[in-house]
Amino acid sequence: MLSRFGEVLGAEHDVRAIEQLRRKRGGAFRVIQHTIPEPLPGPFDVLAMFDVLEHIRDDTAALDWAARQLRPGGILVATVPAFAFLWTEQDDAVHHFRRYTPATLAERLPKSLELVHLTCFNTILFAPIAAVRATMNLLPRGNRPPRSHLGLPPAPINSLFYHLFRQERRLLRRTRFPVGVSVLLLARRKSG
Repeated sequence: MLSRFGEVLGAEHDVRAIEQLRRKRGGAFRVIQHTIPEPLPGPFDVLAMFDVLEHIRDDTAALDWAARQLRPGGILVATVPAFAFLWTEQDDAVHHFRRYTPATLAERLPKSLELVHLTCFNTILFAPIAAVRATMNLLPRGNRPPRSHLGLPPAPINSLFYHLFRQERRLLRRTRFPVGVSVLLLARRKSG
């Protein structure tokens, strides 16, 4: 989808994820193995970090790194999981260090980035997801290691989620949501 707007470069730390992408999509995407804070072959007009920051111990340094990868006026788009009270064993299983509020994410922005838009999203499903996560935290885990419950849902449920997100996307253009399962940040690199 992003290639409609220009050249796209994917950067991924995990070699297995790169191999899986190449098996699935062939050579349709340029992807390199990369670990923050290594420099990228930029600078870029847009840098997208979708669910990346929560996996990095020093997220403030990672945001500073992101700003340096952008041209002046370039845009950072970042998504992160929201609210510590939504923490479950799934966060442990996928190696998260933290969850964010919009305010805690904004506090980490370096001075070289100007906040453009900040909102929660996945708001329509917030109440049922919060209820499921609260229930998960009440159930005993025993000695088993944490596990992730991520996966593609059955087609009818996935279609329902797709349509809910499309509706929410329309609303996000006009408003900001105070709660949601995730946080969306748009920031612009200042000139000079």
